[in-house]
Amino acid sequence: ASQTLPAGTAAGTYPFTVSSTDSDTPANSQTQGGFSVVVDNTGASGSDVQTANGGGTVGRPEPGDTVTFTYSEPIERISVLPGWTSGTANVVVRINNDGAGDRLQVWNSTNTTQLLLTNGTGLTLGRTDYVSANRTFGATGTRSTMVRSGNSITITLGTQSGAGTTAAGNGTMTWTPSASATDRAGNPTSTTAVPEPGAADKEF
Repeated sequence: ASQTLPAGTAAGTYPFTVSSTDSDTPANSQTQGGFSVVVDNTGASGSDVQTANGGGTVGRPEPGDTVTFTYSEPIERISVLPGWTSGTANVVVRINNDGAGDRLQVWNSTNTTQLLLTNGTGLTLGRTDYVSANRTFGATGTRSTMVRSGNSITITLGTQSGAGTTAAGNGTMTWTPSASATDRAGNPTSTTAVPEPGAADKEF
């Protein structure tokens, strides 16, 4: 039967045994040990965000380019996208033209609901010249895809709705995770902003 630990139980690994007794006379009983349960009270946090060029032109968002969000621990897939339990999921990526810094958002395959990888405004790309107008990737044609491997979730861009532009210089992305993405224990993710580690560079 399902058991619940008292609220406030400290994080750690706790051993337990299972004992059973039948209804014979005399009764037979057995105790089995060697089991343990992990109490996890700490949510994940963002640790890294990176893009990689898989298209043709460095600094221009194109099909085949990737963006990878890395957490401090694995994120429960269904907290990011309902129904996503394994494998690769189809998504739509939006890169919105923004005078304060172009922003990347990940939406479901029907382009109707934003996924909970970032806060509502999306991943800030650190420059204003990746697109000259709002673009989608994967809404038609080849789908954008999303896959989780270990602590990381990687998005691969699909067919674009219009051409992007090539960044004229380097920049630094900033990722603010959504608290609605949870670890496997159901703890919310920290919303502390994560600047892209390393030297400023061109994305995509």
